[in-house]
Amino acid sequence: MATFVLLHGGAAGSWIWKYCAQALRRDGHEVHTVTFTGFAERRHLISPNSTVETHVVDVLNTLEFEGISDCVLVAHSYSGSVAPGVVVAAQNRIRRVVYLDAIVVHQGETVSESMGYMNADQARAVAAVAVMVGSSIGYDAGHKSEHRRP
Repeated sequence: MATFVLLHGGAAGSWIWKYCAQALRRDGHEVHTVTFTGFAERRHLISPNSTVETHVVDVLNTLEFEGISDCVLVAHSYSGSVAPGVVVAAQNRIRRVVYLDAIVVHQGETVSESMGYMNADQARAVAAVAVMVGSSIGYDAGHKSEHRRP
């Protein structure tokens, strides 16, 4: 049997995999779902510092703390932008990556650019505004969120 790590898309959470996970478990597979920081039941943790890199760390922490290795990483939609960072950082834990209707972000490109929402200049301007707004409402824009244990 296989071990699956299922990554959700934007505006979702691990709940989106409920029925898929049940079916895989019924067939004897091990299944782990990850909800990214700032999404679904973790929406209270959203901040301008919640980035793709934060979501990579969310997955890496799941792999580490759950003792997961030799897994099939399934990336859906937005999480196609997260999967490459996970693969680079934890390649010895991942057997295969499946992109399920997932976006593919090229190096140096933002998620918004890859989806055609804006060009690079617009993406940089939006990021700058997010940092300013985050600072004005109490977020430390210079603080990089780190969720790994020391």
